[in-house]
Parts: sequence; structure tokens; C-alpha cells
Amino acid sequence: MKQSVRLGRGKRPQRRLRWPAPVAEVMIPDPELSPGWHSVAEFAEEAARSRQDVFPVVGFDGELTGVVLASQFDDIPASDQARLRADKVALGVRPAYQAAPGDPAAPGQPRPAQW
Repeated sequence: MKQSVRLGRGKRPQRRLRWPAPVAEVMIPDPELSPGWHSVAEFAEEAARSRQDVFPVVGFDGELTGVVLASQFDDIPASDQARLRADKVALGVRPAYQAAPGDPAAPGQPRPAQW
């Protein structure tokens, strides 16, 4: 069963997609990343200027090490933000929740690697 989904956030134009849509149609292309070695203070400053709510955190090798939600910054005392690294506060992302641009975005849809 296909459902119509309305996407949009902030001042971006809204559009209708057929569900399930591929990941490339529902995710931000080229999202802003945070190097895991940046301090939470540096990361919070960069995130404050962004339209994203979720930020991928990458390691020295460029691989995903987790994600940080913009709302997490409120939970970290200002006195700790300069000493904590972004990769230490990032939420882990299990491989089953990682997706490529061509993968279906619908929950429960098999990923090509699972076929």
C-alpha cells in the first residue's frame, strides 16, 4: 500500500512523495558533518547556524561513528562542552539503520543488501 507523505521543515518548500520513497528523496543531500574530534562547544556553534536537526559524526577515516541530535546540546552543561568530544556524545547507529541513497526509506522495507 502506497501512502502520500508531505515533507517539509522550516522555510523549505513542501512536496509530496509516493511512499516508499528512496532515501535520496527524503534525506538532505550532502548533510553537514561533524568531525568526531571537535569539541561539543565547537560542534554546537556550527550546529546553531544549520537547518539540520541531526548531524552525522565521522572519524579520522571519514566513516560514520554516530549521530548527534541538535537537542542533545541542551543536556550537556556548558562547563563540559569544551572538554567533551563530539564522538563521545554521539548516538551509535547500528548497520541495520544505515542506508544508501537508493535504499527504500520506508520502515520495514528490505534493503538491497538483504535481498
